[in-house]
Amino acid sequence: MRSSTSPFYKNLQPVFLIVIAFALVGCGGDPSGPPRVADDDFESKITIALNPSPTGGTLAGPSGVVGGVARQAEQYADQLADKLHAINKRAAADRRTALAAKPPPAIPQVQWLDDEPQSHWTPRSHEQTDQATSRTGAINPLNPLADRPPAVAPLKKVDREQLVRRLAERVLHSDALPIVKATTLATLSLLNRKESTDTAELKGLSPTQRLRMKRYQRLIGALHDQAVSDEGEFDLASLEKLCEKALGREDFTIRKALLVRRVVSYSVYDEFADNRFMAGRENPVIVYVELDNFHSEEVSDGGYEVKLAQEVDLYTSDGVLVWSQPREQVPDRSRNRRRDFFIRQMIRLPATLGVGEFVLKVRVTDLHAGLVDERSLPLVLVADERLVVDPQK
Repeated sequence: MRSSTSPFYKNLQPVFLIVIAFALVGCGGDPSGPPRVADDDFESKITIALNPSPTGGTLAGPSGVVGGVARQAEQYADQLADKLHAINKRAAADRRTALAAKPPPAIPQVQWLDDEPQSHWTPRSHEQTDQATSRTGAINPLNPLADRPPAVAPLKKVDREQLVRRLAERVLHSDALPIVKATTLATLSLLNRKESTDTAELKGLSPTQRLRMKRYQRLIGALHDQAVSDEGEFDLASLEKLCEKALGREDFTIRKALLVRRVVSYSVYDEFADNRFMAGRENPVIVYVELDNFHSEEVSDGGYEVKLAQEVDLYTSDGVLVWSQPREQVPDRSRNRRRDFFIRQMIRLPATLGVGEFVLKVRVTDLHAGLVDERSLPLVLVADERLVVDPQK
């Protein structure tokens, strides 16, 4: 028997003794033992358990039944502790064996996308790691692979033109949208201006996208040339010209056309409530027009000139021309380029016009750009003056 027993099982010995004592008392013990008593006589049970039995032995003494049971319980506790100790020892040995037999984690390999074979990184030996540690200090525990060489090895003597061509081929054979391919190729063309391709000819582009790509390629080329120039700064005036040249001009348009009573300045005017006038008398009205994307021509004296022409025609609702205002030129010169432009022209609707609905067509021509735009204004001539809305009355 072991000289010492586990503390856990030693603590169980009093429990075993009490349980056995109560079991023997409650059951009456040996048939030849003391007489049984009633269940509610608890003190009599304790007395019988502690008094000598008729056979000469005692239940509670060391040589009695209880003492023998206690010794057997202690022996069983020691055996159980030995078995648990052996099981734990074997389990620890099995864990050490499993850890020793487990292979080390595989080192991820770099998959090179370049067509040429590249050299892969190989793990360092312990001597190389010790030397690197002695030179650079302790290895960073948060990034133990910090001393590795770069993941991407340098290309082997590939010039810029060859690299751009290879990148362009990958873009062309990618699954990207045609407009994305064209934009990427136009940007790559900055790296090789000698072999710049027209990305607007890429298949799959709509006519609007082709025009947009032509302008984009011209714009980034102009910006690149100015950025790498010796001046080092962008000239805003010349940059505006470059953008206009690269992007082209938007279509010349009439932004707004109205019949008004009075014009003070740009976008300040008194508009008629409705274009309703009296028939049988002359009606003086002002045609007010605001313009977008007009061309400002730089002149020899350093200023800018806008040169326009406007003509007005009146048609019936059936499209029959009944009156026309002669064409008038609108020249304008200024020291700076104009951002806004408007035309005001007085016309007089003749008294010979009868009652009915008409359409007044206003046509403006940009003489410098050679572009034309027009707008149609409905108007009505009535016989009853009460039908004419006059906000001044």
